[in-house]
Amino acid sequence: MYRARQTDAEQNRPRYADPIGCPVLAVGAQDYLADEVSKQLAQVAHDVRGVVIRAAGHNIALENPAALAQAYLDFFARGSAVTAAPPPRHSPSHGIRGRSSSWSCSSPTSGEWAPRQDR
Repeated sequence: MYRARQTDAEQNRPRYADPIGCPVLAVGAQDYLADEVSKQLAQVAHDVRGVVIRAAGHNIALENPAALAQAYLDFFARGSAVTAAPPPRHSPSHGIRGRSSSWSCSSPTSGEWAPRQDR
């Protein structure tokens, strides 16, 4: 699909040798990628916490914002389990399929983690 896909893979290969050490939240949508996001991130991180948002496809933030917000809150609270709220009644279901989102953090020297600053 993308011409640079193989080039990207080769450029990213060295990063596999130094996995991300802090918790990583992997968010997938029920109707697209689901737990594949977690499986992919597990190749480059030690502590992947995955959640699959129900009643969502390409645009999780619009299709099920309550569940996405709850997943973020659970992750930031460092809970042992990531849970998702039921979909809101007004959640659009227009059948669009696309990519899911993921969020990770960087580990400062203090040992505590904070949101990534590189975006």
